Amino acid sequence: MAHRKSRIPAQAKDDPLLLELQNYVRWIVLSLLPVTGAYIYGAVASHSLSVAALATQCGISFVADILILIAMRSIVNSNIFSFPYGTGKLENFIGFLTGAMMLPTAVMIYISTAKSLLSGNHEVHFAFAQIGMIPGLVRDASLLFWSKQLIRKSKAPSPMVQSFAVSYQVSVIVTAVSVLSMLVALWLTRTGHGHLGVMIDLALAAALATYMLVNAVILVSANFRSLVDAPLPESDQLKILKVLTDHYDFFDNLGVIYTRASGGKKIIEIELYFKQDTSIQEISLLAERLRSQFNALFADFDLRLIPVIGPFHPRQGT
Repeated sequence: MAHRKSRIPAQAKDDPLLLELQNYVRWIVLSLLPVTGAYIYGAVASHSLSVAALATQCGISFVADILILIAMRSIVNSNIFSFPYGTGKLENFIGFLTGAMMLPTAVMIYISTAKSLLSGNHEVHFAFAQIGMIPGLVRDASLLFWSKQLIRKSKAPSPMVQSFAVSYQVSVIVTAVSVLSMLVALWLTRTGHGHLGVMIDLALAAALATYMLVNAVILVSANFRSLVDAPLPESDQLKILKVLTDHYDFFDNLGVIYTRASGGKKIIEIELYFKQDTSIQEISLLAERLRSQFNALFADFDLRLIPVIGPFHPRQGT
């Protein structure tokens, strides 16, 4: 039987972290299907607003995770020329999307909680509330542990992995508190204090929405700067200038410095003017010296030297 050739190019095979990240995302999608089904069944059977909120979050997460899986397949199955500046932009977008998906979910939970509180006839069957929570807690805890392992293995963790770590840390805390709260509410209901059990359900739903809202703001704000192509912060710019000052004798003049972030990677492009008699070997040696000093300052960076042979023509950078 003929063996089918792998579509994964050499660049991807040489990056075990990228392949592990693809497996991680694939498992996120596959494991979410049965958990979402369990949450939906538990929400319908129990009439619990907090369980319904968790089921809704699972459904929204499934849509986002499918997009992430498609993006990961595109990254792994493409060669290096498809992503000359790395995949950080895509990772920032996914981190931004993860936070953006949380925002409307939190608002929806607030509205539903307020309606149930005002109506006063909300009834919950807490015995069914655990159906989706327990398998969901096991899944979230295992994915959180896996994401932490990926972060520890990487010198400069990608925003995608960091967003997953934040997301599953939220999920583990929320689901664990939810399980305990539902058990307390079940005990109150069986001891004749059903109205207190309902209040616990509504309070838990509101607390869940607040926690989601806070973490959504963190994810959106953390990834927004890179999406708008803002330059590196002033502290990093000063470090770059300091390094160039140390090597000022090796070039004729300084042109434009272009900087931006691509995920966790810092992109640095420096335009340097050289005299007519400067050799290629001298320019290459300078580039290696600059790269060596930047390596001590930045965890993950990409340096591109733009040599210009001839007189200096000042112009404004972008």
